[in-house]
Amino acid sequence: MPRPAPQRLIVDQSQTIVVLDTNAARNLAHEVECPRWAFTFVKMKEEGFSFSLADGALMELLNQRARNVIKAHEAERMCQRLALFLNPQLPVMLGKKDLLGMLQINTQPWNESSCRSLSIQGWRELLKSVDAPPPDDGPEAMLQEARDEWIERLAQWQIAVDESRTEGAKILEAAEGLSPDELLQILQTGAWATDFATTIVDTAHDALASWVEYSYRWDVIEPQIRAAVFNSFEQADDKTVHETKGMHLEIRYHWRQFARMQKKKGAYNPSSRSKRNDGIDYDLFSYLKLPALLVTEDGGLVDKLSDIESYQKDWICRPQKLADLWEAYGNPRPFF
Repeated sequence: MPRPAPQRLIVDQSQTIVVLDTNAARNLAHEVECPRWAFTFVKMKEEGFSFSLADGALMELLNQRARNVIKAHEAERMCQRLALFLNPQLPVMLGKKDLLGMLQINTQPWNESSCRSLSIQGWRELLKSVDAPPPDDGPEAMLQEARDEWIERLAQWQIAVDESRTEGAKILEAAEGLSPDELLQILQTGAWATDFATTIVDTAHDALASWVEYSYRWDVIEPQIRAAVFNSFEQADDKTVHETKGMHLEIRYHWRQFARMQKKKGAYNPSSRSKRNDGIDYDLFSYLKLPALLVTEDGGLVDKLSDIESYQKDWICRPQKLADLWEAYGNPRPFF
């Protein structure tokens, strides 16, 4: 069983957190008529919902303003509409250590008032960008940091898997110094006896080589490693529910992308330009552990999750769908 979770800070436990992705906010800039969902969000705010921009969304919006993808009048329109429903105490939902600090599961020093200040400062930067776009390199550098962290996470998993596969090479290396008779005697005793019951002396070394090749194939070891990874999160007694059930989708998306890296053809490459924003998308899933609803207009993001089995997929939807759910049922709320 997970250990008891402390009370969430900044946003009271009784409130429902909603985090906005880049596309949802950007549509408020481009659409001449204010979307209906924005007005519904205003009513939801009055009924205990706390709306915040994802910190990655803030950086992307500032980056697009810096490149004039979002024009001055559009930025002004977007900010005016966002101001209608964003939580003035936490207009930007910070990630990483600040998110963990809010949940009181941080391992690094953290300050609640500093988190509040940084959130409000981020919002002010967006307001300021209406008349004074930021320099091109500022927001882009922070976005690149998220991309690099994603690549590094996958690289560390690759190192761990590659190291486990070296065990097979070590077995073959140790067997080279043995005669066929000696090797067969070892193979037909102990834990390996069943696998080599019909092996004869003349084929002992070849049989071992074939066994190693099969046993360390990705399709053979993948289910074992996957189960170990998932269990390390879901059955950990030293973690809270936020770090176990709260990471249900996050860890499955991470694993699915890593598994795609192992393909012999068409392998997933997180460093390719077409996948360069996957790290930014991945950061969005970390908010689910608050718990939180995530609103996005990015159909591609939703499509990425189509083959992943996770109850948290229902926490991600388009803003109008969330507005409709609230109008119909009153309180769509994520819970573990």
